[in-house]
Amino acid sequence: MIGMRGIEIRRATPEDSNAIERLRIDAMRRNEIFPGPASLMASLRSGSNQPNSMVFLAEKEGKLVGLRSVHNLNTDSPYFRSLFVLESERHSGVGTALVRHVLGEVFSFGHVKKVSGKILEEDELRREKIRAHYESMGFTVEPSGEFRMSREAWAKASGKA
Repeated sequence: MIGMRGIEIRRATPEDSNAIERLRIDAMRRNEIFPGPASLMASLRSGSNQPNSMVFLAEKEGKLVGLRSVHNLNTDSPYFRSLFVLESERHSGVGTALVRHVLGEVFSFGHVKKVSGKILEEDELRREKIRAHYESMGFTVEPSGEFRMSREAWAKASGKA
């Protein structure tokens, strides 16, 4: 799906594992935290994509610029785990496009009632900006950093209510 600002969002495939690894190495060189569980990357590389997890990629002009993962898809309350956007692409809509796309995919499963996650950022100023951004998209965010969106809130936020 190509969305705003030429951002293409799609589900990761085993063929993407090398590009994701390059993204991870690039992040480490800049002392950035790359949030990606090793087991998920290993299963993606082997082609045995975990049935209860999905990784989505954001690309601009064919270049990988971000990713978002969602887990526990076999339950009524899956959760977001990893979100990463290249530093050069932050504040350009990539993260928002990833979140919205993944929410649309997840809520297309009839059994899902809510999606949740947790803000792990330690820098207080950045944490507050992230919290405000999730709230602007329709999430409920607790002081602990836990956030969630119900199916009903998604319908309202996406204009499908």
